[in-house]
Amino acid sequence: MLKPLVKWAGGKRQLLSELVDRLPKKWETYYEPFVGGGALLIELYKRRMLKSAVISDLNEELINLYNVCQKLSS
Repeated sequence: MLKPLVKWAGGKRQLLSELVDRLPKKWETYYEPFVGGGALLIELYKRRMLKSAVISDLNEELINLYNVCQKLSS
């Protein structure tokens, strides 16, 4: 089961159903400027609502974690 790697302050896990209900049903490219734990990104992916995604965050260590995960999965 796919789930966020880290629990993040200000995370959106508890708001996911409300957020998803208010978003478009399909995305060409999803941009997440402050991905944090990635709860919304993962939820949209699991629901097959994403074609592609571009994520970023000011926390370099967090982005390094996501880069390592991406390399390990390919």
